[in-house]
Amino acid sequence: MRSAGRIEGMSENRHQLSNCVVSDAALFGGIAIPIMGTLCKHYTPETPERGWHDVCSFSAINRWYRPDIQVSSAVKRLREDKLISHISFDVWNTLVLPNPCHAQTRTKFLAACFHTEEAAVRNAYVEVKKWVTQHAIETGYAPSLFENIRLLMLYCNVHDDPSFIAKAFEHIFDEFKPVVLDPTVKLIHGLVEDGYTLSLGSNSSFISGRTVHNFLENTFGRVFRFGLYSDLLGYAKPKKTFFNKIIKSCDIAANNILHVGDDPICDLQGAQSAGMHGALVGRLEDIREVVYEAISGVCAP
Repeated sequence: MRSAGRIEGMSENRHQLSNCVVSDAALFGGIAIPIMGTLCKHYTPETPERGWHDVCSFSAINRWYRPDIQVSSAVKRLREDKLISHISFDVWNTLVLPNPCHAQTRTKFLAACFHTEEAAVRNAYVEVKKWVTQHAIETGYAPSLFENIRLLMLYCNVHDDPSFIAKAFEHIFDEFKPVVLDPTVKLIHGLVEDGYTLSLGSNSSFISGRTVHNFLENTFGRVFRFGLYSDLLGYAKPKKTFFNKIIKSCDIAANNILHVGDDPICDLQGAQSAGMHGALVGRLEDIREVVYEAISGVCAP
């Protein structure tokens, strides 16, 4: 059995949330939040009756996973050259998609908590996240989860305890988990079977990197050697320091690493600036082709 992947970059000066279970009453403080829709389920063609919680376990994935696409002998031969031996993955819009119900519920919660209109909260969230992303591109700095929440409250002229909001965000994440596509799960397990080592590298703002990492391990199994998350590190993609951290954690040469993501600046340019190879994912349905084409392109004479 593989050992659990570690989460890099934890420091004592970062706020850390406890793992305690928060009751609805304690979490929402009497604020009624409607549950919109049902939890998105993750089905497979072989077992359409299987729901999300069943396939989240590694043992369940092993039961239904069957490679249905054979890699050509040419690609297998290129893979044996092992120029690429490690693959780093971005998370959002690369391995997972946001659950639409999550954003809707978060907006309703914040509107009730901040005593303002939903449209105002939605706009504030978008503007703060846009600023955080742009600031990361320009300076490389990444606020912690609590700092991001404080920025959001400042934008809305609200003075409250950020830990209350952080616990609420974690609760909503647990209720409306990200969407994972079957081809993505098959790709990840296929890469592991083929001998590649894998890791995660993500810019994280309003969802703790620890929470995201736990979800990914529950979904894919303990197949990732480590995870890097900007809210825990204090710096973000595309900063070269972020990708150098990946290289150092892998303990191999930069040109033996492929980073896969959806952002041309944060993922592709960031990886290339550190001497790594990069690949861009446009649609999650195409992730397998993107990864293997990148591997083949690197290994080709």
